[in-house]
Amino acid sequence: MIRRAGALAAGFPGALGLVGSVGLVGSLGLAMSLLLHPATVLAQDDEAGLTVTLQGEVLDVATGLPVRAAIVAVPGVGRSAVSDELGYFQLEDVPAGVHGLQVLRLGYETLNADVPVDGGEVLALYLTPGPISLEGIEVEVTDHEDIALRAAGTSLRGLIGPVEMEDLRERYFNLGDILRTRNLPRARFEPGRFPGDTGCLMVTALALGGRSCAAVVVDGVLLGSEWSGWVYEMSTRDIFAVRFVQGPAAALRYGHRGGDGVLFIETRVGR
Repeated sequence: MIRRAGALAAGFPGALGLVGSVGLVGSLGLAMSLLLHPATVLAQDDEAGLTVTLQGEVLDVATGLPVRAAIVAVPGVGRSAVSDELGYFQLEDVPAGVHGLQVLRLGYETLNADVPVDGGEVLALYLTPGPISLEGIEVEVTDHEDIALRAAGTSLRGLIGPVEMEDLRERYFNLGDILRTRNLPRARFEPGRFPGDTGCLMVTALALGGRSCAAVVVDGVLLGSEWSGWVYEMSTRDIFAVRFVQGPAAALRYGHRGGDGVLFIETRVGR
């Protein structure tokens, strides 16, 4: 019977002194001990040569514990296997000789080594933990302020704060000019359709059903729909900050008037 992880892990520190050991090989600091064992199964393939069953265990070099779901492959002969819960693997019909062995496991450095295979070895493959490389993934950190704003039905993109407004003030004359280029989340600004029409801020999902303008609150005062349009002509010199809220948070606070979103404007005078 072939010994499993306990015997292999225990024998690893003294592998160089074991009778029949062929030493240690590795790549990138990864260690591998080859321990001879008479119980490895041999199989006569045909007259062309001998094939063997290659088996062993994959272990963590730091802890000595088995590593499951590691891919053990001999690419040159097209053989591969996956280690089980105890780190054990088995490759059938591997031609005898020296082969390049590769072991891959997420969270570990890849092991590459040339291994002599003659049917008399049980491999103990020790993997070194390594970083996980994730390409093409952008990580965005959400701070407490953004979380609070999202809970209120908005986000940092829905807020034009005083710092950003200071920059926009140098390039745009009024609020309508800003909203034509600085998109607010899930909303779009539609300029006036005729002389005297100052424009309308609409929730994107509702815009297809016709023109339905967001409510406007200036310095805490909810403006009537007939008076709210003038804010888009408001000079950027008078605006301190702008915030757009839509969804349940807006409807809960302003009822049906908030169903189309609410544009909050804080003026420099009001502040």
